[in-house]
Amino acid sequence: MGCWFHGSKRRHDVLVRQRATAPEGRPADEALNAIYLTPSFAFALACGARPPGLTELDLEAGTIRFSEPSAFDPDQPVFVHVVDPDDIPTDAVTWVDEWQIAVTLDRVVPDRVEEHRAGELGDWFAIEPWQG
Repeated sequence: MGCWFHGSKRRHDVLVRQRATAPEGRPADEALNAIYLTPSFAFALACGARPPGLTELDLEAGTIRFSEPSAFDPDQPVFVHVVDPDDIPTDAVTWVDEWQIAVTLDRVVPDRVEEHRAGELGDWFAIEPWQG
């Protein structure tokens, strides 16, 4: 199995579980008290790079939109935490959907942390105007 990823504006030596907020239009039961990981590097990068406000992300189409595009800083550091799924007990894993994995451990130590720039989103997504 490949790696799982967690994107953030901050570097974390240890990922700590916390209660998520379900995005608008998503079921409240998706807001688990967990550490959220993804099998998609691009999704993790987007999670760490997005500016304040709403983000519309379509992984299948490869598009991303921001409600506050002027707040997007392509030079902002983004930290992608890389985790080996074999280090996570299967009974602590809940697949929220094909892109989100909720891990109910209190702490996960990443195997490594990679520093990127928010502008790298353009390598993975077409950044489109907000339609909302």
